[in-house]
Amino acid sequence: MEQFVKRNKNCLVIYIVPTRALISEVYSELQKRLDPNLTNIVNIQTLPLSNVYQSEKSNVFIFTQERLNLFYNHFSQIPKIDVLVVDEAHKIGDGGRGVILQHVIELTCLNNPDSKVIFASPFTLNPEILLSDAPILKNKRTIKSDYVTVNQNLIWVEQKPRKTKDWLMYYFANGEKRELGNFSLENAPSPESKRLPFVALCLGKGASGNVVYVNGAAEAESTSKLISASIENETEDEEILALVELSETIIHKNFALNRTLKKRVAFHYGNMPLIIKGEIERLFSKGKIDFLICTSTLVEGVNMACKNIFIRGPKKGNSTPMREEDFWNLAGRAGRWGKEFQGNVICIDSDNEKIWNGEPPKTKKNIFITRATDAISHDMDKLVSYIFSEHHFGMSERNPNLQSLFSYLCSSFYFYNGLDNNPYMEKYNIKNIDVLNEAIFDVFDSLTFPHELVVRHPGISPLLMQNLWDRFSRDTNKPVERLLLSEPGSNDALDSYVSAFSRISDTLSKKLGYNSKGAYVQALLVSKWMKGYPLARLISDRIRYNKKKNIVFKEATLIRGVMKDVEEIARYQAPRLLGCYNDLLKSFYLSIDRTDLAKDVEDIGVYLELGVSLKTQISLIGLGFSRTAAVMISELIPNDSLDEEECINWIKDNKVDMEELPQLVQNEIHNIFRNFWVQ
Repeated sequence: MEQFVKRNKNCLVIYIVPTRALISEVYSELQKRLDPNLTNIVNIQTLPLSNVYQSEKSNVFIFTQERLNLFYNHFSQIPKIDVLVVDEAHKIGDGGRGVILQHVIELTCLNNPDSKVIFASPFTLNPEILLSDAPILKNKRTIKSDYVTVNQNLIWVEQKPRKTKDWLMYYFANGEKRELGNFSLENAPSPESKRLPFVALCLGKGASGNVVYVNGAAEAESTSKLISASIENETEDEEILALVELSETIIHKNFALNRTLKKRVAFHYGNMPLIIKGEIERLFSKGKIDFLICTSTLVEGVNMACKNIFIRGPKKGNSTPMREEDFWNLAGRAGRWGKEFQGNVICIDSDNEKIWNGEPPKTKKNIFITRATDAISHDMDKLVSYIFSEHHFGMSERNPNLQSLFSYLCSSFYFYNGLDNNPYMEKYNIKNIDVLNEAIFDVFDSLTFPHELVVRHPGISPLLMQNLWDRFSRDTNKPVERLLLSEPGSNDALDSYVSAFSRISDTLSKKLGYNSKGAYVQALLVSKWMKGYPLARLISDRIRYNKKKNIVFKEATLIRGVMKDVEEIARYQAPRLLGCYNDLLKSFYLSIDRTDLAKDVEDIGVYLELGVSLKTQISLIGLGFSRTAAVMISELIPNDSLDEEECINWIKDNKVDMEELPQLVQNEIHNIFRNFWVQ
């Protein structure tokens, strides 16, 4: 890709990553390769806005599949894509998000039959299956490589019979188990929750590069506290203390990370702010953090290596046993290229069949890719029953994967005027495609809103969209203006969001509140998020609310809960559902000749995705700032409608004001603006 961009001027490359956490990481790496001197010779962007595309330059956009869909929705005609890169392509099997990935790949190929498509997937057993996702394209081929830069030592540790402090170690060579030695813990690991942290502490103490895998955010915090409590000396490292300062400022003064960091122990899970996670990763890579306790975010694409990784009964989430391919993906983090030639994968209580669901994996196996959409073939009867069910709404809530498959099939039908005309359907070998084709034909025949809206919202049932459309026109004696969402900064913003969330919960999805009370709580969060409220304020407001209502709560649980709501509701469900709401509303206004109101319907998906709504804040994020830094800087800028160039000039002219900000935010400013200071 690097050579392609250098050889082809004015090209457009789309790079799809599986998680938002990887966007900034890939952005930094591509910038180093494509524009190391920060001359802006290549337009590298992460915002899904139409105006970020610069036709006079080569463009490289780094998106998740959801952001790519948002980007495409800005255009009546999708711009010419020269190269599409799908990183971690095996994620095409990940449920609803895998279906959306399938959707944007096919949409890209449909509109760009001459584009180059690159699927990248590590240790894949059947990569050739991905080539069928680009049936229109020519010159398809698979390139397999077994090149390994580091080796992993697989070590099992087991407690000696009747002696809780004494443990044995075994090493696997060519699948054969060999005794390696023994060790003793300082304290008895009771209750059971202490076994993982105590073994990790014993084998990893005094050295950096230790990752401890746990099964959830709460366990990450408790494990971090157990390990840090066993370490006597606090660090005086300025970079760690700067991270503590930032964590206290943007999360909460009592957040557990603030205490564990001082012992060079940190935790890392998906809902934490990116600026915090990014700095943790950087300090861990530098060897300043000795123990890093991680959840499945380490499997989901965070590119972070370690010397030792400690695992005990790993799960994806809190209940589902980890698949073998995910185990080896996790184990692959052990070993740091350029530092060590090998790493250690330490499986604790390997003789406990209950927690390991048998025993730990012994030999490495490659990932077998299965598309999420492959379920169409074997769930054919369920799909047809779901489509015609009188309880379509309830079934959609209980079976979100069925809804995603139905939406995908409707988009496929629309693109090719029938499933039987769609070349992508061949790979599914659907025996009764005529039955499915007729069912979806009947669905489209029943829709009274513009059919092109179906393909703009993958994952949402067209029949549920019809429910919402009907809701708009139900009360003809009420003013239709009431349906509009107010601007985030308006005094009536909360009321308008509560009303919209209630309409959505009645017709489209319960994700934004099961009842009026739930809709109010979620609308309050989303409206504050869009106003650019710092996470710390959202947390303090939730604490204040609970105290006012005499609700009993644990502070640590509440902090995690707010961060979870921000990620799952404000940054995922709200953009998805409110984007659909506004699209339908705009078309509804046009259908009743209210073009004046249609003009007032904003595309707020990007605002929700980014967590800001003011132009100045969006411009700052466009320059590469995290949301945290963008909000803090914007609070110092009087004008809320600056473009990127104006933001650059303002920061240049007001360097002194930047000194008021936390040190890590100042560092972020320096890193982003170092090319501007010398101009």
